[in-house]
Amino acid sequence: MPFLLGSGPEYLIRFDDICPTMCWATWNEIERILIANDVRPILAVVPDNRDPELKREPPKSNFWDRVRDWQERGWTLPPTLIGTSAGAAVATACLSQRVPMALNGCIGLFDTNPRIFDWRGLARLKLSFAHQRVYPAWLSSFIDDAGFDGLRQSPSRLRVAFTRPARLLGLGGSLAAGTLAYMVDRYLANRLHPRLPRWLGLHYEFIDLQQCDDLAAAKNLLVSAAAAPPFLSAQRIDGRHAIDGGYADNAPIPEQTTMEKSSTLVLLTRHYPKLPTLFRFNGRHYWQPSQRVPVSTWDCTARATVRDAFSLGQQDALSSRAYFALS
Repeated sequence: MPFLLGSGPEYLIRFDDICPTMCWATWNEIERILIANDVRPILAVVPDNRDPELKREPPKSNFWDRVRDWQERGWTLPPTLIGTSAGAAVATACLSQRVPMALNGCIGLFDTNPRIFDWRGLARLKLSFAHQRVYPAWLSSFIDDAGFDGLRQSPSRLRVAFTRPARLLGLGGSLAAGTLAYMVDRYLANRLHPRLPRWLGLHYEFIDLQQCDDLAAAKNLLVSAAAAPPFLSAQRIDGRHAIDGGYADNAPIPEQTTMEKSSTLVLLTRHYPKLPTLFRFNGRHYWQPSQRVPVSTWDCTARATVRDAFSLGQQDALSSRAYFALS
């Protein structure tokens, strides 16, 4: 996306590993300089630090008060993140500073999974897809009680989107309608936000992950947001069926004011060849992969090129730093 350079260099400053046990004498001096020069950095907070190298001092008792103060200054990550499908799980890993665990857990599970479908289940008249086992196991590889407790303390909230089936269509009809809408959107209309699912009665809802009562409820919410029968069965939230948020919209977004739209960045997982990597649409900023993501949607075996997909994300992030520094 074209943008104008200023008269001098522009910099994006980020501090990683901000945690209760870091060296506060050093940080206090850095903070003083940042405030004096009106510099607003990005701070990556570690809510559940387990790295002994970061345990330099006893935990700061008012750590989360300090984090909220930084957030009010505009220093931290966005106050609200919204995710659906596997994107909600990835956002969870990011907020809890467990991205390496999530990546390694995914690769490890895929490497030990020989097939997508277990044909032996047909003898019992049962469709048996590996996703039913692999996806919950992947969540467990990086989300545990300690991580969830730390996530609850994060100043950034994660709202997880999922789809409610249309009442008139039921679960089966809604799945068919959502799949049809996806195909129409992808091969004909090519819309960023398809309209057909909502015309047919499908709608999405949002739940704050940190408001879940416990770890089990949090995992159920994340599985629900990615549920795509028959690969991954529909779940129940508050006694009603819940399926992948993508059935209702490629990128579910709640109603927003003009001001809220202007400060929203939408991360897309599908590549739209006719659009630039970074663009604006309907008042929001959008960021799409620079090319088709090199990984299969449903392959969860050793053949899946997870590392290639992750590398593409890293390369796109590095190549787009200048844009975000100037925005």
